[in-house]
Parts: sequence; structure tokens; C-alpha cells
Amino acid sequence: MTQAIVIGGGLAGLAGAVALADAGLQVELYERRPILGGRATSFIHPSSGERVDNCQHVL
Repeated sequence: MTQAIVIGGGLAGLAGAVALADAGLQVELYERRPILGGRATSFIHPSSGERVDNCQHVL
């Protein structure tokens, strides 16, 4: 079976990994952070404690 390695679990990496898997390749995806999504995530602002959406660039 043909293998592929995808570096980065952001939107493009995830979409690429799915496309490769759909094409029949065995895919390994590597992401340095503990969550997938890249910048399409949210975080808790340290001073306000409010959740901030970091995905506005996708729209």
C-alpha cells in the first residue's frame, strides 16, 4: 500500500489527509499541538477569561 505523511493538522492538512485516504493511500498525520484544527480553534483569553474564536480568517 502506498503511504503518505501529512505535516500539520490544520484545515489544509486535514483536508489533504482525507483526500489521500479517499484515494487509497495509508496516511500518517503529524501535528505538534495536542489538538487538531490549526487556527480554526478557540481559546480562553488569559486576562478576560472569555472564549475567543480564532477561525475568523476562514470565513
